[in-house]
Amino acid sequence: MSVLPTFAGFPGGMEVVIILFILLVLFGGGAVALLGGGYLVLRSPGGTDEEAARIAELEREVADLRERLEDESTDEEGER
Repeated sequence: MSVLPTFAGFPGGMEVVIILFILLVLFGGGAVALLGGGYLVLRSPGGTDEEAARIAELEREVADLRERLEDESTDEEGER
């Protein structure tokens, strides 16, 4: 009577570690690329409503400051 191995041809020990490493490199790289691409898509220009409101507020402040600067420069010219 002979005994047949239940896991015929299955590598063991260090071979399993090497195979798992190769699988990690092959499929892990794709996963990292997908996650990185998703992050870039979410961070792409277009922004949210909150950002658009903040930009509009800053543009109004810049316009007000330009008007003040223009008024001050015309006042100084009038005094001369």
